[in-house]
Amino acid sequence: MGTSKSYSGPTGKNPLLPPWAENEAESEISIPGSSQTTTPQNSQEATNPSGNQNPPNLESWRNVKSNFTRFAGSSSFRNSGARKTIRSFVRAQGGATNASKISRRGRSVVQSIGGVLSGLAEHGENLVYDGFNFQDCVGKKTSELLSILVDLVVPSNDDIESNVARNAAVEAFQKLFEIFEVDSKGLEALKNLGLDDMKIVLQTYLSEYIFASLLNKAGQKLNKMQPKDAKRCEDWLKGYISSKVELDLSNIDFMKLNWKGQGGYIFVQNIFQQAYTLIETS
Repeated sequence: MGTSKSYSGPTGKNPLLPPWAENEAESEISIPGSSQTTTPQNSQEATNPSGNQNPPNLESWRNVKSNFTRFAGSSSFRNSGARKTIRSFVRAQGGATNASKISRRGRSVVQSIGGVLSGLAEHGENLVYDGFNFQDCVGKKTSELLSILVDLVVPSNDDIESNVARNAAVEAFQKLFEIFEVDSKGLEALKNLGLDDMKIVLQTYLSEYIFASLLNKAGQKLNKMQPKDAKRCEDWLKGYISSKVELDLSNIDFMKLNWKGQGGYIFVQNIFQQAYTLIETS
């Protein structure tokens, strides 16, 4: 829809690896994040990304790539292969806690998504968010609405993690649009958004974010596969990750949460850690 450099589906020679990752896929450094200073925790992370929570590199990135390659090259995909690949990916980042901490851009985007959606649920098209008046969205096509929302929640930077977060945001908003039939009813339909809907959006975002991060770090094998096989591998891994990311939001009132404040920061860090823990321990 023109909102991101999507990696979904065959695109010729390189059917799956996104364009923004092609020159970075051989790197063995951790995924870079953005530096934010809105809270004391963010300032600490900018100077100490590991947070001293877990020793880094519990598994090497070489092992992650090897596990991915073995899984992608198997004659029939199995959950055991997917589990080993995803586990090694989390552990190479220092475990679930550390993987959450270094996903700074990914977390900040979730805070923005929460702010937009809670605002739309309360105010509908009358919402003004970060200076943007949603009245200007009235009558726009779904593709335009999607582009506006993604641009609002993802800073327009060209770094790798911003692109990972952007792709995940596209998938999350597309899922939301499907649920509420925004194509025919417009953004006003989101006034009916509830906790279960928010849960679906966040789980979609986290699953897509983790998958895209893995793809960036270990997806070179897909360059050598036939498009249909690469797509099948993508779908299997996406489905496996999605099946593991089951967030517990029972104690959250997303309408009252200050998404841009300390409460939102802590909540988002917790759900990232939930997601990574579920994958690492599955």
